[in-house]
Amino acid sequence: MKKSTEMNAYIFISYAHKDANFVYPVLERMQKDGHRVWCDKEIKAGVKWDENIAQRIEGCDVFLAFISKQYLASGNCKDELDYARDLDKNILLVYLEEATLSSGMAMRMNRYQAVMKYKCADDREFYRRLYESDALDAHRKSAPRVQKMSDAERKSAAKAFAEYWRERGDEKSDSQSFWLSLLRDVLGVSEPEKVILFEERVKLDHTSFIDGHIPSTHVLIEQKKKGLDLRSPIRQSDGTLLTPFQQAQRYSAALPYSQRPRWIITCNFEEFLIYDMEKPTGEPESILLKNFAKDYYRLAFLVEEKSELLHQEEQISIRAGELVGKLYDAILSQYIHPDDKASLHSLNILCVRLVFCLYAEDSGIFGEHLKFHNYVGSYAPKDVRRALIDLFRVLNTKEGDRDPYMDESLASFPYVNGGLFADEEIEIPNFTQSIVDLLLHKASEDFDW
Repeated sequence: MKKSTEMNAYIFISYAHKDANFVYPVLERMQKDGHRVWCDKEIKAGVKWDENIAQRIEGCDVFLAFISKQYLASGNCKDELDYARDLDKNILLVYLEEATLSSGMAMRMNRYQAVMKYKCADDREFYRRLYESDALDAHRKSAPRVQKMSDAERKSAAKAFAEYWRERGDEKSDSQSFWLSLLRDVLGVSEPEKVILFEERVKLDHTSFIDGHIPSTHVLIEQKKKGLDLRSPIRQSDGTLLTPFQQAQRYSAALPYSQRPRWIITCNFEEFLIYDMEKPTGEPESILLKNFAKDYYRLAFLVEEKSELLHQEEQISIRAGELVGKLYDAILSQYIHPDDKASLHSLNILCVRLVFCLYAEDSGIFGEHLKFHNYVGSYAPKDVRRALIDLFRVLNTKEGDRDPYMDESLASFPYVNGGLFADEEIEIPNFTQSIVDLLLHKASEDFDW
């Protein structure tokens, strides 16, 4: 069986989008009970996330599939299951309903342990059977452990860590050793290489790499060389000037919602700046390496996985997926040919763009809170289609290349590199009053992305 070696142990959730109302309550309960799960809440946008889905299946310890008639009819779901089988993953099946399998499918699936949820008398019986399964038992045993250390031991380890790194700090050769040592020697993680990801690929206008990412505690790290000012902008390969924090924000915006960080840390081997993305415009907390022996505890959130705050964040992620699903279904009904592949491809891109705009107005990327909301809200529903086409074109145009006579409501939006808005030929249908209300009130006003 192929086990995860590059990421903290987690359960990959495979399900049909139309079963979300049955699956999400199970995920919520599993998370509450301490299980780490991962699923793509924007799974309808599969054409954008295929590579990410594959990477997540490769990295999981358990592949948990919710089987239904909808699942068996979905090409994407069957592709996920086939890929997990090809990788010899630990597979567990949960049957939401009785499903008739073809002979070939039955031959392949009968070898895997299954829990028949629809046959369970109640939730208590279902969760007992689920948690007693061999697959989840193996998952619990595979999760990296945090060693128990006294405060005195941690303080001594933090002092030794600070002394060792006092004269070191090359961004290329030292970054990974620095963070692995911090996690292992100071915070007590027995196998830190299973907790933190290095050089994770992210697609902007070119392929870039995230310096460090701890998925289990929602932390993104932007590491710089010793002596570099973490508060000053640095010229990027595309010519823009960004601080390390702004650079990390750009990476965060390119990630699916469920992978976005709660915390962003910028570091130059001498100082840690910690940004709480619950307060994206607030000032960061600073920890100096020279004071690390007394301040080490302030980085405990790197490994404290199941705080109540993180549990709340997981529930928000589920709600975000539900909102995206509602938007997807509502907009889909407006297409002239809703079953056409080109229309579905356009809808996938449109949903990703809308989610980015909602995130950007909350995180400060657009400058003003509710900026996207106010722009769309200034148009009648019949004109929203044209307003979005104009906005997407502006977001894809550098400030210096724009029409100098452009209306200020559009000109005030920043250029967004990365190619997300590059395709101007996507099909965007007309918006109804109910879709506009869903976008402005449920997705923008009532939800913090």
